[in-house]
Formats: sequence, C-alpha cells, structure tokens
Amino acid sequence: MRFDRATGSITFPDGTTERATGTFEWAVVASPANPDVIRKSAQARAAKGRATIEEIKAALETMIITVSTAAGPLEEGPVFRARLEPTNVEVIIDSRDEVLDHDLTRGQPFRWAATGRNLKDGLRQQAARRIVKLEEVVASAQESAEATLGKEDHRLLWQVVRWTNSEHSAIKFLGRLNHDDATGRKFSVVAGE
Repeated sequence: MRFDRATGSITFPDGTTERATGTFEWAVVASPANPDVIRKSAQARAAKGRATIEEIKAALETMIITVSTAAGPLEEGPVFRARLEPTNVEVIIDSRDEVLDHDLTRGQPFRWAATGRNLKDGLRQQAARRIVKLEEVVASAQESAEATLGKEDHRLLWQVVRWTNSEHSAIKFLGRLNHDDATGRKFSVVAGE
C-alpha cells in the first residue's frame, strides 16, 4: 500500500486508489470485508433482535416487576427504578408508583417531573419504544445481510476511513475502531511518503 503525499492519493494492494480532498500526512485504512462474515454477523444481529422482541412481549404478559432505589431522597421524596423482568425495560417511579421523567426546563436545575402515567402503563410504553427500536435493528441487519448478495457493497472494498495530519490522532482514531469488527475488516495507519 502506498500513500503519495504529493498527489494526495493512496494506492491499495488491489490496485485501486483513493484521493484525499485536502493535504494530509496520514490515513487510517480499512481492508475489504468478507461478505460471508458480514452476512453471518447481520443474520446473528437480526436473530438476537427478534429474540429480544419476543422476550419483551412475553415479559409484558407476565408483568414481573422488580423495584430498587434509584437515588437518595429528593425534595419530592424517594425515587425508584422499576424493571420489567427479565428484560432491560425500566422506568423511574416515585413512592406512589407514578412514572417520573427529567424536567428539562431551560435554566432550571435538574429535577424529576411526574408524567401522569402509572407504573404498568409506563413499562408498557417503554417496552413499545424498545420493540420499535429493535424492529429497526432487525430490518437494518436483514438489509445488511441481503446487501452482500450480488450487489456492490462499499464494505467489500479497500477504503480510507480517516485522513489526518497527525500520527497521534490517526493512532487515537484507530484505537476507537474495533480492529476486527463484525465485517471482518482490518484497520491500519498509513504514513504519506
């Protein structure tokens, strides 16, 4: 792999090139992804999302709730965390089982505000929100799995994921990446010549 600082372009091992939109000294490069790894990872994410949706729906049927202290006593009284077991769906409640939310009035200090919903309604609403988000995850994962079947996918090509002028910032960015992510890609730092 060669990064020519004079032209601002990097030539990948497969012969393809990518050109920088400015003047840079360093590049963080991603290798091509393995389509089978992408597909299997996406299918696993979709399956996990569907299983979690079913778990939440089953938990709504049984409505087993655990309550723990969420914060010390406030002016309004003690605050509790109510969780729909065995899921991660939870709400904050007061001692009257009324759901609380953050009062985000501009210029005012943080405080809890009553929402007018009771505990079970609050958990049902949170569960519904969680299910909608999970359905989006499942749809996205299915789309990702199907994208590797016959269509060109940018993840299957060499590419620069970050241009930079500092080796330190390139290494710092690389540290935030998962070096062997769910697509099977490998990431590396390349210096300009």
